[in-house]
Amino acid sequence: MNPNTIYESFIVKANGNSVTDNVSVDKGRFVKIFNEAQNKFVEWILDKKNEDDIRYIQPLLVSGEISKSEQHENYQLFKLKKDFFVCLQ
Repeated sequence: MNPNTIYESFIVKANGNSVTDNVSVDKGRFVKIFNEAQNKFVEWILDKKNEDDIRYIQPLLVSGEISKSEQHENYQLFKLKKDFFVCLQ
């Protein structure tokens, strides 16, 4: 499932099948809500250490290298690949 499909599904559920504009949620707010829910799910799975449910969070892992490009006094800038945020299906 790609991010746009998840966003459209969320809008349908939040707005009562997209017939009424009950809730106005832009993509930025949706991403924040989704990330919080995903983090809670990961924490819940990791708290149940004795069960085999960790397989549910393995698809969330992303592997790859990020090379450091610029270092400033209080922060560092990194160059990301163009397809870094592409969701694998």
